[in-house]
Amino acid sequence: MTALPTIALALAQNLGLALLLGGVFARRTWPGAWPLWPLALGLALLTLGGLGSAAWTLAQFGALTPADLGSYLLDEPAGRAPLLALAGALALLAAEAAGWRLPLLVLPAGLLLYGLGSQGHAALGGVPTAAMQMLHLTAMSVWLGGVLTLALGPAQPRAALSRMTTPALLSLLALALSGSYAALVSGGSLAALQASPYGAVLVVKLALVLAAVVAAGWLRLRLYHALPPRPALRLELALLLLALLVSGWLGETPPPVQLH
Repeated sequence: MTALPTIALALAQNLGLALLLGGVFARRTWPGAWPLWPLALGLALLTLGGLGSAAWTLAQFGALTPADLGSYLLDEPAGRAPLLALAGALALLAAEAAGWRLPLLVLPAGLLLYGLGSQGHAALGGVPTAAMQMLHLTAMSVWLGGVLTLALGPAQPRAALSRMTTPALLSLLALALSGSYAALVSGGSLAALQASPYGAVLVVKLALVLAAVVAAGWLRLRLYHALPPRPALRLELALLLLALLVSGWLGETPPPVQLH
């Protein structure tokens, strides 16, 4: 039960990133289809997840005072990471609200992703693992942000729906690459993964992502037969949100390399 708060806070961070970074992608891909307030909600969720995780960590040691929290956030690498993420998130939201050109958004987005990619299991693997985690977070956010917009935003014509095909395929490839790397680094070996709770949770996440791919295929089939796309889009969205939840669960499950 003690892991439930941390899983919920991780979910808040992941969903916040999808709303903010994925929202920026959606607004640039389908102009006028997505308002600014979901991006602001994403910032709020990132703040809740980042600061909440820091507070929860300190509470486990009975050190939750304003001075302890400030010292942890400023002096410890694990505390500075969410602060960097929040600084990047705030700058990204401000830049998007001001209508900055796309190349100028790379720096705040990179700072946001670096802060998030340096947390949890990824923090133990050094720069390559953090870079792969940044790639993983970017891919999931772009995919989820696009599907969220198409499933819940204004109805789009078929030509506009097709704009999601290439980003979704690239996101899937990036998820496969970064996920395989993380499994290799965290598991140590296939046998160790198969025999661990971490491996079992990873299988659940993979099953949900594959089911989302099937839902995307169903969407293409419905478009081919000129059927309404929303049922397939909403199924794909539900599966991706479940995968996001399991990602938080995975982040709180010790990988095999930490058990030896």
